[in-house]
Amino acid sequence: MHRLETRRDDIGKHAIALTVLARALTQLRRYKEAGEVTRQCERVAAPSQLDAQIKWREIRAVALAHEGDLTAAERLAREALRLAERSEQIESKAQVLTDPAEVLSLAERPDEAMPLLDEAVELYRRKGNAVMAERTATLTLNRRAPRVGLDHQ
Repeated sequence: MHRLETRRDDIGKHAIALTVLARALTQLRRYKEAGEVTRQCERVAAPSQLDAQIKWREIRAVALAHEGDLTAAERLAREALRLAERSEQIESKAQVLTDPAEVLSLAERPDEAMPLLDEAVELYRRKGNAVMAERTATLTLNRRAPRVGLDHQ
């Protein structure tokens, strides 16, 4: 942990690097730490750093949703979506759609999540990012697949 703390200090003034670290922590399911890093990013990101402003919100939304705070997660996810409307970065727009979809799925609202994932796939394809388009399409298929449970009586 000490090495991680040292690294955070090294990059403390680099908001985008902090969002990369926070994203990695969510992928490792270290949601509390990811939330802490997004708070650091929130402190150092200039208001004009639109991508950083979007990313800390969307990543914190995912972390909060996994920690059970769905109300705050949805609020932040919607803020990130609103900010992304001003962005010209297609891949950032696609990512900002997948994170709220994850929040909505965790809130057991997959019908609201699906259109966001579909739009993200289309944006990734338009950008030519076949890997992320495929990965996101797989998420879409997994969420559309019927859940089959075994009834043990």
